[in-house]
Amino acid sequence: MAISKHYKSINCAPAAPDALKHAGYFGRYAFEGYLMKFLLLIALLLSSVVARAENLCPVNEDVAPDMRIAESDLTKERAEKAAEKVQGIVSGADSKYEWITVPNSLKIIEGYILKRDALNAEGVMAQYHKSQFCEFMKTQAWWYD
Repeated sequence: MAISKHYKSINCAPAAPDALKHAGYFGRYAFEGYLMKFLLLIALLLSSVVARAENLCPVNEDVAPDMRIAESDLTKERAEKAAEKVQGIVSGADSKYEWITVPNSLKIIEGYILKRDALNAEGVMAQYHKSQFCEFMKTQAWWYD
């Protein structure tokens, strides 16, 4: 019994820094709380930078907003789906389409390829590919309706 009484009287916890001793109920978690807030702030800032990625080309204001193809519409995933749709229509496997399906799908495919080339080009070809993509966005980036 003597050992257990002695053990209870010994404080084995390390001494907290003075700043944490006076931090109230959540004192020992103060640092973790600030760290989590800091990490959350960094994550939010990074996501907002990614979400607000600038367009490569000026927006064509002559096209109504609901008819305009945005640069963000021109993704690899959408181009692959458009290619599958056109392939199904051509092969006869897909009979559910309207007259606008093929031209709109081809615009997604072409726009994605031009955008990809503009983003990946280097050196003297970079300006050429960007101008080709911007010309597409100016003259063809609208939906058939």
